[in-house]
Amino acid sequence: VSQSRYYQLYNVKGEVLTPFYEYFEEIKNGFIVQQGGYKGVIDNNFKLIIPTQFRRLDELKNGNFLVQDMFLKYYIIDGKGNRVGSAEYDYMDTENSSNDYDKIIGFTVTTKGKQGFLDANLTTIVPPIYKDVNKIDVGCDQYIFAGEKKDGEWYLLDSKGKQTSKEAFQCVNTSVAFDKYLIVEIKKKEEKKKKAKKKTEDESDYYDDYDYTPSKYKLVDLNGKAVLEDIIEDYTIPYSYNDDGLLLLKSKGKWIGYNENLTPIIKTPQGSTEPFTYLENVDGGLCIVQIGGKDEGYGKPDGGVFGVYNDRGEQIIPLVYEDIENDGYGNDMLFKVKKAGKLGLLSANGSLLTEPLYSKIDCSDGACIVTLENQQSSTTKYGVIDANSGKVLIPTRYDYMEKDYGSSTYIISNNNKFDVIDNTGNTLLKPQ
Repeated sequence: VSQSRYYQLYNVKGEVLTPFYEYFEEIKNGFIVQQGGYKGVIDNNFKLIIPTQFRRLDELKNGNFLVQDMFLKYYIIDGKGNRVGSAEYDYMDTENSSNDYDKIIGFTVTTKGKQGFLDANLTTIVPPIYKDVNKIDVGCDQYIFAGEKKDGEWYLLDSKGKQTSKEAFQCVNTSVAFDKYLIVEIKKKEEKKKKAKKKTEDESDYYDDYDYTPSKYKLVDLNGKAVLEDIIEDYTIPYSYNDDGLLLLKSKGKWIGYNENLTPIIKTPQGSTEPFTYLENVDGGLCIVQIGGKDEGYGKPDGGVFGVYNDRGEQIIPLVYEDIENDGYGNDMLFKVKKAGKLGLLSANGSLLTEPLYSKIDCSDGACIVTLENQQSSTTKYGVIDANSGKVLIPTRYDYMEKDYGSSTYIISNNNKFDVIDNTGNTLLKPQ
């Protein structure tokens, strides 16, 4: 029952069970309550078992609570309000398993501005001596750490908190490739460069600027030791949840796709010595590839031709298209391909579904709204094709079309009159 933003529990007979509180949250063995801005716990018999004296009070799965007291200190208490261990911190937060989010595997802690890490039993793994600490997941509930001692000075630490890398890195990417490799950014220096005098009305405005060099990376093992000699200019790490795809690395302007053993799988197009200028992992172990184009030093170059390879280095779609984009995932994945400025559809195995005819293709729920543009008459017409076969379901004859998501109907317009049709083109609502 609520009264003026205060809450009280009653039983089904209307008998009062609790005094008024500002807040109730049901937990396993009772309720978290708040009074006077502070939180506590009442049990299932509505008896106050943890006094309302905590600014923060979070239930943990083992029946304990992570709390922040009125003096802003963090620690753990049990279900009776007794402190677990004697240590307290300026900040404390849970770290959950990447495989089971309900499972707590440790705590990130901060003391006097320095971070550390405790395991689930509150044993110190990484002492709070680092400016920042990142947990790096390796395999199933296994992890190592990256610790920053100073700004831009990161080191790798093993699962027991021992420093393993001798070299300091500018940054460490916490995504692990094949549970074996990490991408680290090499430390660089900023060079201050004096620019020429900037002319203004009074000709007295000088200014400085910084000339930033591009970031450079290394591929290292989990101890921080380099496993490839080449300096890396750009990269894509395989999907972490199943290591789907290849490790894509760009060095000296060339992209190469490596497998788990660092064997180059995608290096040059079949029957050619020309290197790839861009690689992009997509679902199902497939990789969009590009040769040619103007490389600006990052991302997909403008121009060139595109195709698709698999993670065994086999060509699935030949390099004959102006652009390729994947649409969807898994069994529903398609490729939108561009040729002569028009879009068509290919299946994930490279089968042609529809020739490049359309100016736009939007797919969802097994169907695609397609657009035809007539430049001579400056008209645009909409229709629908089947995403699995490319078969025309609704001819491109409408001035406007929008899918009613969650159903198999479309809102369409012709001559400024709107109506609704089904996925075979039958009218469901009279045009008006």
